[in-house]
Amino acid sequence: MPSQAALRGFSRERSAGIAVPADHTIARLHFGDPCFATPRHIVDAASAAMNDGYTHYPPSYGDPDLRTAIANRATHRAGRPIESAEVLVTAGSTAAIYCALTAVLDPGDEVLLFDPSYSLYATILNQIGARPVYVGMTEQLRPDRDRLERAITDRTRLVIINNPANPTGVVFNKAELRAIGQIAVSHDLLVLADEIYDELDFTGTFTSCLALPELSDRLLYVNGFSKTYAMTGWRLGYLVASPGLLDAAHVIHANSSAGVNWPTQRAGIAALHGPWEPIAEMIAGYQVRREALVEGLSGTPGLVPVLPEGAFYLYLGFKFATPIRSAELTKLLLAEGVAVRSGTEYGPAGEGYLRVSYSATLDDIHQGAQRLHRVFQKLS
Repeated sequence: MPSQAALRGFSRERSAGIAVPADHTIARLHFGDPCFATPRHIVDAASAAMNDGYTHYPPSYGDPDLRTAIANRATHRAGRPIESAEVLVTAGSTAAIYCALTAVLDPGDEVLLFDPSYSLYATILNQIGARPVYVGMTEQLRPDRDRLERAITDRTRLVIINNPANPTGVVFNKAELRAIGQIAVSHDLLVLADEIYDELDFTGTFTSCLALPELSDRLLYVNGFSKTYAMTGWRLGYLVASPGLLDAAHVIHANSSAGVNWPTQRAGIAALHGPWEPIAEMIAGYQVRREALVEGLSGTPGLVPVLPEGAFYLYLGFKFATPIRSAELTKLLLAEGVAVRSGTEYGPAGEGYLRVSYSATLDDIHQGAQRLHRVFQKLS
């Protein structure tokens, strides 16, 4: 029989959102997987690493060269020195989030999540026995400082920031981040900042939580290689934190995965040190797809899109004369040949919304938009 932790960590809606039939006729607009191949110089670096003998146990904190390269990138983001000793290399950003949360939370601790938020956070919190507390946002799906402060209790331990945000595509600005930081400081809260989409910012105004000095001793900073470098299958992420917090996360990491396979880590060094042109081409490709999806859905009845500022998701509000729930609409759309995610996967406020990914082929985007339009037209 499954343990209580396994039962708590299972989300039927999240699992259903991921498990779409392998049918090539379905327009696959549900997945957060880059639609591009990993750049060749990164692939070649992994191959070279295997030939050079990087096939043994790696250091459990991570390859020293990779930790230095990550620390240099974090230093650039922060505008202050970040040392390699503050870096833990993990098996994707998922493992970084899991290790960080498990390292600092006990059963019954409360964690503030913006509503909606990436669904993995709540499933991990539930699994370890902590309590996710959803905090409503403004009508524009931006952080609401007053609501955030009112949600704090004597059990609140941490607040999670995902910026740019999955599923909404909203990019929190510097003033909003500072307001959250001030609340964290005044209530002595930790902050987990997941910035996996940091290079996919269409506003040109992205500010990293690393750049907020008031958070330096309470920040658990998560990032990785999956989205920027199209390396989802490589499972390479990292956590940046002060030594006390990092060492606690390392205990969880060492007990669960021991270390990240070494050729992948050498590929990560090539990613950080390599040419930017292939990455710029992918980012430009996302912009083309973003515009194609927005244009393809233009004029769709009953549809209220939240124009994406970052990441590669379009968050769609809908309203029809005859109400339909988000999960039911998601099933209906799948039956009509387009896979999307129900907004309720990401929190209670997701009712009345869908998440649509434009990290997809242009054919899937065009066909998916047509099918969405057709279904919405029928429901209207």
